This record gives sequence, structure tokens and C-alpha cells, in this order.
Amino acid sequence: MTFFYIMISNVKSSQKCTRMKKSPPWLIGVARHHHVKPVRGFTLIEMMVVVALLGILAGIAVPSFQSTIANYRLSSSASELQSLIAAAKSEAISHRQTVPLTKVGSKWSFSGSTVSREWTMAGSLTATPASVTLQFAPNGTASSTLNIHLQSSNATKEYCLSVLPSGLIRLKVKGDSSC
Repeated sequence: MTFFYIMISNVKSSQKCTRMKKSPPWLIGVARHHHVKPVRGFTLIEMMVVVALLGILAGIAVPSFQSTIANYRLSSSASELQSLIAAAKSEAISHRQTVPLTKVGSKWSFSGSTVSREWTMAGSLTATPASVTLQFAPNGTASSTLNIHLQSSNATKEYCLSVLPSGLIRLKVKGDSSC
């Protein structure tokens, strides 16, 4: 590509600017592209630094996410168990009959006259006591007090689910106190 440079003649003011095809000798070695646009984009080094920083941040964040996911699963499971117990109580009240709630291993279940439900805990969850037999009377009261301690191997929280003889079902995050 040929570049044109304008030379202004000082001889007469009526003369117009002239164009030359070759560079004048005083421009040899001087950059000819004085209006060059800056290069946009990333260099390979910049991209490698960003990828390395993302890798370090991901390495720090993954363990935190694992405990967060375990806490969420434990919370969800505790709510499901609370819902199952409330359904057993509701079945006893609505059909005016005694409804037993049982836990064998990791399987919780109840059977009413019209509804039967069961729920199996995930493998990483543990609930104490190991076996449970509780009955809801037709007026909604429970046969005894039941305290269930729920925990998970990776979770940082623990839950306590209490069923009082009055039929009140309470779920709370376990603190320093016992269930």
C-alpha cells in the first residue's frame, strides 16, 4: 500500500498542496502510521493469569459449596419428615382413628384408612433414635413425647424435631442444648 504525504510549499500562497508518492528523505526511519488504532483483545499471558486466578478461587469455593449443599439437603429432609408427621396427625384427626407412625432403619411410614405414606432418608443422613413407634389419637394427640435428632456427615447444622404429647410438631436448628 502506498502512503501519500502532503507537502506544503511556502513559495506562493496561491499554490495548492501537492501529494508525493514517495516519502521525503526527512521521514525515513520515522513511523509512517501516526493514526494507528490500538490493538484490542487479550494476550496469551493475560488469559493464562485469569485462568489461574479462576482456578485458585474455584479451589477455595468448592469445599464451602459442599457444606452448603449438605446443609440444604439436611434442611430439606427435616422439612419432609416434619411434613410426614403432620400428615399422619392430620389423617388421625380427619378419619377419627388412631394412626401409627413407624421408623425402621431409614424408612419412615404411616398407614391410615385412606392414605399411606412413606419416606426414606438419604444415605448420608442419620436420625436418632434408631427405631420409632408413635401413635396419633383421633383428637390429634401423640402417644408419647418424641425427640428426633437429624444430622448429616458433611453438614455444619443439625436439626431437632420434637413431637409433644399435645400433638405439637416443632422443628428447630439444634444449638448447644439437647433436643
